[in-house]
Amino acid sequence: MLIESMNSKEITQEILRDLPLLLHWQKNKWIDELRSKFAHCKVFPAYAYRTWTSPFKNKWELYFYCKDKKQISQNIKNAWSWIRYDTPYGKGAYTFSYFRTKIERAGVIKYVPHFFQRYRQRFVDPYHIDLTPYDGDIIRYFFHENHTVGTCCDMATHKVYGTVDQGLIFGNEENDNTFYLIKTYINFAILNKKQQKNLMDYLRAARLMSFLPEEIRRTKPGSFKAATQLKG
Repeated sequence: MLIESMNSKEITQEILRDLPLLLHWQKNKWIDELRSKFAHCKVFPAYAYRTWTSPFKNKWELYFYCKDKKQISQNIKNAWSWIRYDTPYGKGAYTFSYFRTKIERAGVIKYVPHFFQRYRQRFVDPYHIDLTPYDGDIIRYFFHENHTVGTCCDMATHKVYGTVDQGLIFGNEENDNTFYLIKTYINFAILNKKQQKNLMDYLRAARLMSFLPEEIRRTKPGSFKAATQLKG
């Protein structure tokens, strides 16, 4: 079971222990219930929020998505998941991502409570986002709207820079590309011109600028609006 006192290696081992079981559960959940429900949807995109507790007592939260009927045949390619954790300073979340080096492996991403505080201050509050459909839960809202994550790392400093659908993320790499600690969030769109220039200068100087500025400026609310929620 994941506990906050674990170090990054122990957290990675615990999550990797769950992954085969989680993927097996996802596949069965899709076949036994969700594929049929999505097939009968009249309005797309559609999503389903579900929870699953592993034999090791880790509670996973999951979103299954279909942007259109064509994706129903793609099995569980549009499913992603996370585990939340509590600290005296607020709630955080663990998730994972597959990437390739010489072999495919999974890397763990830890979003600290400070990250969600900054996300609220710099995105949710400025755009007056209504969290009612997510039971007021900012973590659920974040994962609902930010399922595309891209990261890169300065190998000399181990600083991590990345993008999500609604902005920029920053943190540190630990354990040789197997653990990423995501500490803060920046909404490029609400920065003034001087702040935008300083940020872009920093990214170029750090050689972390791997795509065009226009892609960073795409930050906006409602980047992916799910029209239908499958209950259950």
